[in-house]
Amino acid sequence: MTIRDKLKEVYWKLWLLFGVVWLTFVLGAAGHSKWLIVIGFGMFVAYWIYEKRKFRCPACRGDLRQWLRRKNFTWDPTKDFRNCPLCGASLDSEISIPSCQPPS
Repeated sequence: MTIRDKLKEVYWKLWLLFGVVWLTFVLGAAGHSKWLIVIGFGMFVAYWIYEKRKFRCPACRGDLRQWLRRKNFTWDPTKDFRNCPLCGASLDSEISIPSCQPPS
């Protein structure tokens, strides 16, 4: 998996979570259920934490949210970027995943 693929995956998970949060708020407001609004607020906090932790360059761990938000809404937030604007790592390079070898 490349860095670009990982960022797209995180991007779409964020949109899915945002949709669920929005739906929870709407259902809570329409049904006048304060518990759904409280749950929606908790889910919004989870959304914010997930976005803050996961939308980072795997190479330098730099926060990429500010760079990817400069464009208007797009289906592919990384299409205008070839390299990480913070460290210069190629977004098309493979993510190195340490292998979990059992001790011999």
